[in-house]
Amino acid sequence: MNNLNKIIFNIRPTAYRAWNGNKMLDIQTLCWNAMGAIWYAQNNQFGWAWVNPGFTGWEENNKKPAAGDICPIMQWTGLRDKDGKDIYEGDIVYDETNVSMKQYQIVSFDFGMWTVSDGTYFAQLDRFDQIKVVGNIFETPGLIS
Repeated sequence: MNNLNKIIFNIRPTAYRAWNGNKMLDIQTLCWNAMGAIWYAQNNQFGWAWVNPGFTGWEENNKKPAAGDICPIMQWTGLRDKDGKDIYEGDIVYDETNVSMKQYQIVSFDFGMWTVSDGTYFAQLDRFDQIKVVGNIFETPGLIS
């Protein structure tokens, strides 16, 4: 097996989900293009997500999706919390062991790494075995104050 095959076969699995304004959808197929991302989710529901919101080609080509069809997508971090639940970008996690930050924190990708932030401070997401996913910024935004 050459080095290229070793690299290809060692790619970690990825997963995405999308918020359609009413509920979280697991994305089954994700198709990237220069204008954004086209995704297909469960039950053949179709949606768009902006990757480059400054792109003006939508208007020029008269192909802009309806506002309700533009949904944010969130990537799985590849990590699981202390209960074994997948941790996604946009999740709200509870950490009672971190004394320098608030107990409720938001997961995001910043500075080339997965991080948690309480709105004031941020830290690398490296204590995932000590945190618990309790919600996300779309379904339970009230957890963050």
